[in-house]
Amino acid sequence: MTSARTEILAPIPLVHRLLDALTELLIYFGIVFSSWAFGTTNDWAVVIMNDVGYALGGLLVAKVAVRWVVGYGPARWGEHWGWNLWLTRILLVLSILLLAFCGISAWNARA
Repeated sequence: MTSARTEILAPIPLVHRLLDALTELLIYFGIVFSSWAFGTTNDWAVVIMNDVGYALGGLLVAKVAVRWVVGYGPARWGEHWGWNLWLTRILLVLSILLLAFCGISAWNARA
């Protein structure tokens, strides 16, 4: 008899745990640093926060690669209710719209 509890207690790969810990530290750093650095309005602060964002994106790609290679699937909220797929699609559409808004704003600023 398998249950959802067995899936949750599945061993987490060590590399994935380390990447998660590094992600956590970078997020904490970004939150504290951005408020400390005057809202990241100075050029040097913007560069540092951009680098933090790039590092977080790289860590996400690394975690997805580890999940794919090892076959590990972390427990997700709403997995058993069926709305997880719809929530993912809604977030995808909102992300694309936000990127489009930023792109249009940058393009329009040149006009």
